[in-house]
Formats: sequence, C-alpha cells, structure tokens
Amino acid sequence: MSEPVRRAVRACPVCGDTQVEPLHEMAFAVPDNCALPDHYTIASCTRCGLVYADVDACQADYDRFYTELSKYESETASGGGEQPLDRARLDGLAAYLGDRFEVRDAPLLDAGCGSGGLLAALRDVGFTDLTGLDPSPGCADAVRRGGFGAAEGGILPGTLVSEAESDGSIVSLGEGPGFARRFAYITLSHVLEHLYDLREGVVNVVSWLRPGGLVYIEVPDAGRYHSHYVVPDYYFDLEHVNHFDEGSLRNLAAEVGLDVLDVIQKSVPVSSTLEYPAIGMVCRANGPGAPNAGPELVRTRAAHDSVVEYLRLSHEDAAWAPLEALATSGERIAVWGAGSLAQRLMTGGPLSRCSIVAFVDNDAKKQGSTLAGVPVRAPEWLREFDGPVVVVAAIKGEEVVAQIRAMGLPNRVVAAGGGSVTSG
Repeated sequence: MSEPVRRAVRACPVCGDTQVEPLHEMAFAVPDNCALPDHYTIASCTRCGLVYADVDACQADYDRFYTELSKYESETASGGGEQPLDRARLDGLAAYLGDRFEVRDAPLLDAGCGSGGLLAALRDVGFTDLTGLDPSPGCADAVRRGGFGAAEGGILPGTLVSEAESDGSIVSLGEGPGFARRFAYITLSHVLEHLYDLREGVVNVVSWLRPGGLVYIEVPDAGRYHSHYVVPDYYFDLEHVNHFDEGSLRNLAAEVGLDVLDVIQKSVPVSSTLEYPAIGMVCRANGPGAPNAGPELVRTRAAHDSVVEYLRLSHEDAAWAPLEALATSGERIAVWGAGSLAQRLMTGGPLSRCSIVAFVDNDAKKQGSTLAGVPVRAPEWLREFDGPVVVVAAIKGEEVVAQIRAMGLPNRVVAAGGGSVTSG
C-alpha cells in the first residue's frame, strides 16, 4: 500500500525532516467557501515516524477555516458539553485534571476551547481563574456567555477571545501582550491534531506557562486507529493533519522542552456503539531557555502500522452496496450530511454517481453553500422533497434518522455510516 520514500511538501511538524513514506492519497469535495486544499498525502516521517498530512497549505489557511467555518459552536458538536456523552467525557477530564492541577485559583487557559464545555466542567470541580481561547467568533461568544474570559483573571487586552481583532490562533498570537509566563496551567484538548505549524504553536504555548507550569495535551491515538474501525478513511479528514501515537507525542514534548509526567490511554464513547481512541499527557515546563527535557528523539512505529492496517480495512470494506443501487437506478435523492464522510464519498465513491438534488445539514455554516456543485439546505427543506433521504454520518446516523422521524417526514431513509448501510 505504501510507496517509496520521497521528499515531502510539508516538513515533518515534529522533527522538521523532509523525507516521508507515502501511505495513501486522500481527496475531498470541499465546500465552495472552504480555504483548505481538496487533497493531500497521508505520510509517515522516515526520521521520527510521525504520521501526518503532507498537504500544500499554510497555517493561515487553517486559521481562516476555523475562524469562518468552525463547527464547534454547534450544540451537537463535541467540546460544548451539550450532549450527554460529551458532558461525561468533559466531566471525567476535569476530574482527572483536578487531581493534577492542584491550585484551584491559579490561572488556567483552555486553548482551543470551542464553546467552553471543558471550562464549565473545570469550574464545577473548583477552578476559579479560567480563560478560553478559540479562533471562532461563535465559540468566543459562547465562552463569554458562559462567564469566562471576563471573570476572575480578567481579559488580556488585544489577545483574548472577547477581542474581535484576534483570531485566537495559538500560532498567530505568539507570546502576545499579557500572555508571557502568565498561566500556571494550560489545556490543549484535541487541538494539536489540527495545527499545521505544530511546533511553533506548542512553543508559543510553552512560553505562556510559568516556570514549572503544567500543560495537558490530548489527541486522537493513531496507534489504535485499527482497533477502533468506523468507516473507510474515517480518521483522515480536512481538519486532522497530525496523527500521534505515544512515541510521537513524547518526541514533540522533548523537542520543545517539556518533561512528561503522566500518560493515559482513553477510549472515548462517541455513540452507543462506538468509541474513539485518545491519548493524554501531562507535561511540566522548564522555564525560558531550558534545553530539551525529554529523551532524544526516537523513531516510533505504532501510528504507522496502525494507519496502514486501517487503510487495509478501509480498502476491504464493502459497505456501500445500497448506494451503488441508488447510483444505478438514477433515482433523485437528498443527502443528509455535508461533512467529512460525504466529502470523501463525493470524490469517486458511489455517492458521487447518485442523482443528488440537495445536501441537508444541521450546521448553519454549511447551509447556503454548495458541495460538488449541489446546494446545502436546512433540514426544513425536506418537507418539499418526497424522494429517498440518504443519511451520510459516520457516528451519529441513528440520531439523524430519529430527527427525520421526529419531523414527521414520510421519506424512505437510507442510512450510510458506522461501517454498514441499512434501508428503512
């Protein structure tokens, strides 16, 4: 499945090397208002082993994407704590951090805070000086409504989420007025997998910590992708450009001068039947000018081998037979879901050969745009359509089907996702 070693377009975001082993080519039908490239190579660094998206882009492209098209202010998105499973995840993380971040009134920054679900959970376990940071204006509004950023610890002028002129990117802010050596604790929960300029961003975060301050990092665990199979190519989308295992996360910590204090493996429930593999790490900052604190960089293989196995399983998965039937029949359909799975299936998969009248999505930011030239509508539009509705969702297909039934729609539903396709 892999190809001979070649020179990367994007240098390894952990070690800076430029020789990679290509593993797979990804292509997407991107929304018409999306700044991100529509293809990249999944590659593995030959020096340190990190698996990452070798994509021809820059950090500014991703900053713009999260500023303009972030989905994380939605009530159904992860990180807000509005859904029961998400709330349980955040409460569990807050309890874990409460055992390691011992001073409850010390200043704590949640970088990449989304709509503030973790901040609320941390407040519930007694933390009082809480600040959120996120590039999305919608998330910034939600954080302000939650009472953060302008509470104890105050707003840091010109740099916090409440300031419209700041895009909230941990890369673009640098040390920032008021940020340097301010925080005793920083959380980066499911943030680093999104950073194009990874090392620069983490170096900035370390500069915001007091000497001896603690940072908690949590990312998807690419070393266990293969044991958490969902649908073909599930873990490879437009947003996730770095795929860590424990070894590559330790390498990153060593490169930026962090001491690793604790590592945890997690399997996070995201539906009634699916769990998402994650890895968490608590690290200590060593102060300005500290040398690399950890062991020397070592090559890790866990993510490489797991990704190769996941890609093999994806290649063998024949989950889309009913979609093939719809493509053959030419029947006019509506597709509920304009996210990552649909974006992948519209680049040569059976969905791309179907006669699609419209996409439907709950995300207001997608509504009004087009995907592969097809308009994206709000769910109410379906009241004007009497054909089949194809639900394209990797993990929340059952919830969407329930929403369709709750709307009283008589349409036939074809649910695609979760490794299977069923009709009803």
